[in-house]
Amino acid sequence: MAPQSLPSSRMAPLGMLLGLLMAACFTFCLSHQNLKEFALTNPEKSSTKETERKETKAEEELDAEVLEVFHPTHEWQALQPGQAVPAGSHVRLNLQTGEREAKLQYEDKFRNNLKGKSNPKVQVEAIEGGALQKLLVILATEQPLTAKKKVLFALCSLLRHFPYAQRQFLKLGGLQVLRTLVQEKGTEVLAVRVVTLLYDLVTEKMFAEEEAELTQEMSPEKLQQYRQVHLLPGLWEQGWCEITAHLLALPEHDAREKVLQTLGVLLTTCRDRYRQDPQLGRTLASLQAEYQVLASLELQDGEDEGYFQELLGSVNSLLKELR
Repeated sequence: MAPQSLPSSRMAPLGMLLGLLMAACFTFCLSHQNLKEFALTNPEKSSTKETERKETKAEEELDAEVLEVFHPTHEWQALQPGQAVPAGSHVRLNLQTGEREAKLQYEDKFRNNLKGKSNPKVQVEAIEGGALQKLLVILATEQPLTAKKKVLFALCSLLRHFPYAQRQFLKLGGLQVLRTLVQEKGTEVLAVRVVTLLYDLVTEKMFAEEEAELTQEMSPEKLQQYRQVHLLPGLWEQGWCEITAHLLALPEHDAREKVLQTLGVLLTTCRDRYRQDPQLGRTLASLQAEYQVLASLELQDGEDEGYFQELLGSVNSLLKELR
């Protein structure tokens, strides 16, 4: 019997979603395939390397300008040039620093974490059409860093606010793929994005369950879908307690902030492993000393709620919980 085809009314939105997720990723990957496989003669190595260097730099600049999305919290955060701000965010100009800042509208901080765009039926069809598998395959194979950054962005977009996709992600071994990715040399920037994704997914489920209890506005079906996403047990089994703790050694303050946030939401699950990790204890003690100095400088400058004071508070809170 001839295979049945999807009606055109369903194919159009599915094609649109798949196109948004995959076009940039696969076009970029194909454009970076080894040219030696297709050329009759090999170009000079020095010329090839210089060209690749320029292309990589251009892609990184384009990636930073086009693909960076601001993820608001209930605290003010500075906006970087080119960052896209989600609808519903509160934006202001800090007159002291001259920087634009944004945060969630306070009264909607839980609800905004649960709102996501796209048609659910189309999203399901995209998953069943193999979009998720293809993204994971690219992340698991040798590709340029800029390609993996784009694919990781597409993966994050597909998983957020979509518990069905999150459950399939776990079934397909997504946590193992990300674990391998962050442990590769030279992928620190990807590691920070992965940690941010994990933080978002964990808190999204927490907010969903709290929203259901407080307002009873969430449908029973969607709440059941979130309850079937066993993310925390998977993180514990795959060694993410240790992986996340070791990422705290990254030198950038922004990276440390994201790691500290993730350590906090994983605390209930990972407490025993954190306590058994001597490196984590030493790192936290070192950060405590560093941020005490920086926070004190902020106070001297008249900043009562400075950035480093917040980081120091996060460090102190973790140290207290792990005693």
